[in-house]
Order: sequence, then structure tokens, then C-alpha cells
Amino acid sequence: MGLEESLLEVSEIRNGTLVVEGADTGCVRRIHQLLQTALFEGTIPHYRPIGLYVKGTVDSAREIITRAPGVSKSYLELFRDMRGVVMSQGKGVLRESLMADEPVSGDDVGFLYADGGDITTDGGFQFAGNPAHKVEMLVQGIPVVRLDKGCELRVIMYRGTGLVNFEEAEYLIKQHLRGTNAMTGYVPVRAVYNLYNDLVLQPFWELDGNILKFTYKCKVNEKVLTEIINRFAAEAGGEI
Repeated sequence: MGLEESLLEVSEIRNGTLVVEGADTGCVRRIHQLLQTALFEGTIPHYRPIGLYVKGTVDSAREIITRAPGVSKSYLELFRDMRGVVMSQGKGVLRESLMADEPVSGDDVGFLYADGGDITTDGGFQFAGNPAHKVEMLVQGIPVVRLDKGCELRVIMYRGTGLVNFEEAEYLIKQHLRGTNAMTGYVPVRAVYNLYNDLVLQPFWELDGNILKFTYKCKVNEKVLTEIINRFAAEAGGEI
């Protein structure tokens, strides 16, 4: 691992600033370039939805445009509003496999569910099979959906980069749900792994010393952002 990556791996973001301890100006400039390029190219891995399953108050045929009874949004509307569901962790197991000998899980996937009330990026989601672990998302204060009692939203989260189109999402869902009765129950979601909708890295000035500054376009959970950046740096090693 290079010096830039090792310093970035342990850096913490607070109040829109990332202080790179022990780095000189040249090192900070290189870190800025690395981050700027990765943000622009969408190569910083994080978790986004690639599959949704909606259960209404009564069983009905799966319709993309029509809202299920007791659910405030259709699949088509959820495709748009799930863009704010961005995470640094992928915990949870597939609910349909909780009683199986080998529940469906993996480091690159996570499984969320919500079963009633007003669901936002601040609350309402739980990790399937691990409800005690707090769900934290990058962007705060975004309403996702309202569910009546007895309704449910299940989400497959996938850690990726770049673009995952509908066909690729469908393939990934089948790969991760292989051997379960849920293979055909989830609707694939197009995922664009671009953090520029939420934040930008400000230009670097030598007078800033060892500080990099972000501008947020919305309310950002800096703990989640720090985890995303730290893990990116840890995995990149000398390759970025």
C-alpha cells in the first residue's frame, strides 16, 4: 500500500473537511487527485439497491406502474426514490433463507426490510436477520415510502461501482438468490454508483495544508462517508 492510501485509510471526515494527518502538501495534493478522479469516474465502491420486493395488504399481480394496496408508491416511483439509499455496510441475510442451513448472505450484498410506517433514509429499515444492528445511510432526511400495517418492502443492496443496468441487476439477483424461492420475486433496479449527486470535492489549495474540503448537496452522514472512503483506500492499495 502506498503512503497516500495508508493515510487516507485512517482519515476521518468532520464538518466537510478531511484532515490527512502526517502528510505534506505534495502527498495531500496526490490524495486529492486520487479522490477527485475516483469520484468523477464512479469507482468508489458503496452499496445501492439492485432489487426490490413490495408486499401490499392483499396479494396482487406485480405491476410496475400500479401501486400495491397499502403502499404509497409504485415500483416505478421507488426506482426514483431509492437513489438516496446509499450505505457503507451490507449486513443482513435474505429473509426467505433465514431457516435454511446456509442463509443467503455475502460481503458484496446486504438485505434490508421495512414492514410498516413512514420509511426514510433516517429510519424504518432493518437488516434482515440482524435487526439489532443500526442501519445508517449516507444521505439523511429523504422519504422513501409509506407502508400500511401488514405491508413490506424488501431491498437487495449490492456493493459496486460504475453502472449496474437492469439486465446486470437481474443477473446479480439470480446469482445471489440461487436455490431459493425468492429468485423471481424481486424487481431489478438500475444502480448508478455516482456520489456526485450528494457531494463534491473542492479544489485543492496549498494554503489549506493537509486539509481536503467537501461541499455537500444534501444532508450527509459523515460517519458513513468516512467508512466508504476508508474502505476504498484500504482495498485500493497501490492500484489507485
